[in-house]
Amino acid sequence: SRCLFVCGSFEPNEFAFLQKALTRDAVFIDIGANEGFYTVFAAHLVGPLGRVIAVEPSPREFARLASNVAINRLSNVNLVKRGLGASRGKALLHIADPEHNGQNTLGDFGHAGVTAVEHVEIDLIDLDSLAQEQALLKVDVIKMDVEGAEFEVIKGGLKTLERYKPTLLFELFEEALRKQGSSAEAVLTQLAELGYLFYAFSESTGLPMPLEKLDSSSQNILAVHRSRPLH
Repeated sequence: SRCLFVCGSFEPNEFAFLQKALTRDAVFIDIGANEGFYTVFAAHLVGPLGRVIAVEPSPREFARLASNVAINRLSNVNLVKRGLGASRGKALLHIADPEHNGQNTLGDFGHAGVTAVEHVEIDLIDLDSLAQEQALLKVDVIKMDVEGAEFEVIKGGLKTLERYKPTLLFELFEEALRKQGSSAEAVLTQLAELGYLFYAFSESTGLPMPLEKLDSSSQNILAVHRSRPLH
């Protein structure tokens, strides 16, 4: 919210990509929807024939997400108050202080100076079960911002990824991944085995370019299935 208020934009390269990638009947899954900026943007793009599944487990962020969906009168958004993991179950979500409310995590905080204000037990569901529950006939794009749980989410969605081959937009943050027993290399290897190619947003043009090396801190990555190359 501060980025939008001060700068008038948030992750502009990513949103420019989505504006081209999401058609008027697309299905978009927002994993770690937070307050709903991606959700609201995608809902307007996909229109009444499309669908947005917004997944957010934090009670604090979910309330803001639901409010933003209501304010925008979005009838094509389904809200899911759960976390995603490798399987169904329970987990403890660490709610970050308001200054860092985009960094709620199932592991330890990846950035220094972040403190927990609450620890909430949440329900987990795997992506394959979610797709089945939502009766999805296709999945076009998945945005994933889960602060280190990316490997587990992918592990729980192998059937969905193999069947629908959606484009993935996600953050890789090595420190957060490490604190949940994973790594950026493990996530990319897992997706590469499913046939995905990787892109990063160029610092000079803002356009997706083949990934050459990972940023040492955190970086947004595009994973595109080789059967659906970028044009």
